[in-house]
Amino acid sequence: MLASAAGLLADRSFLSVFCAAMLTILLGWGLRKKNILKAESRPVLNTLLLKLTIPCLAFDAFMTSFHGGELRRNLQILLLAFALYLSMIAVSQLLFYRCGRRRANLYGLCFAIGQLSLYSMPILRAIYREEPAEAMLTASMVSIAFRVMLYLYAFFSISGLQMTGGSLKSSLKKAFVSPVMLAMFAGFLIWLTQNLLPQPGGLPLLRPDLRWPALYAVVPQLANLVNPLAMLLIGATLGESDLQSALRDGKSWWIAFLRMFAAPLYTLAVLCLTQRLGWTHFGEPTVMAVVLCFAAPLSAVLCSFFITYRQEADTAARVCLLSTLMCVVSTPLFYCLVRAAAQSALLPVY
Repeated sequence: MLASAAGLLADRSFLSVFCAAMLTILLGWGLRKKNILKAESRPVLNTLLLKLTIPCLAFDAFMTSFHGGELRRNLQILLLAFALYLSMIAVSQLLFYRCGRRRANLYGLCFAIGQLSLYSMPILRAIYREEPAEAMLTASMVSIAFRVMLYLYAFFSISGLQMTGGSLKSSLKKAFVSPVMLAMFAGFLIWLTQNLLPQPGGLPLLRPDLRWPALYAVVPQLANLVNPLAMLLIGATLGESDLQSALRDGKSWWIAFLRMFAAPLYTLAVLCLTQRLGWTHFGEPTVMAVVLCFAAPLSAVLCSFFITYRQEADTAARVCLLSTLMCVVSTPLFYCLVRAAAQSALLPVY
């Protein structure tokens, strides 16, 4: 399998996608260092991504034909994503047992939760630009679990707040009443009901991409902006980070290594097991999407929670920086490993 993985490094389609992403990150870093991209530009880029382009990306993922088997597959992905997040956090109690239960849980969040919306989804969209439906549907299902873990479990774990009616309502609002989630749920509803509603002229009633293609064209056009904008934002964020202090922190190196290598390797191992046992019947794009969703750098929102509530803030910021640097190695590595495993008997794909 390793020989196959090495051969896949010559995959021009992936290399072009990956190199474009890394060069755009480098461009963002350089523009921020030279102060061409001002500090106030980062919130603008973040707003454009989270309130406009990523919602378009999430909605467009569901503009595909509905098949009964896909609903079961998506529910399996959702349950699997929750199981992966929770099991990684549980394992962290063993990995960091010397740090105490509280710190072990906080470090476990860094181990488990990556930058899915701003890193994994744009990369997957670029890799599967010809036929993005399966990979993007998969990423959308993982995204639901990601947001529940981020805005409910992680928020209350880091803040130390009690789960009262007001705080729970606020967290649920952040998790589910956001442009990304609203677009995702709207797309999911259209995808799920398209065969149940009337189909005037042979076209599903609520499918805007089929009924009003000229008007709908703006949605995929905005979705295509996610990759360059997200990579510029990541690069600009790196441009404001203290690289020297991060490089000297051994603990942050270890946590970042777990985030970028152990988490996706564990995910791939679990998928290999479930596929071989016949519990799941995923295609290669689905497997690739799940693995790359768990191979993303530390979530910037999670990092902001650590900083806001002064809980291991320096460690979280350094892990965020180091894990972003490590993606230069981890992303092509796991792309190759998934492709090689799918071409061998190790990972049956359907």
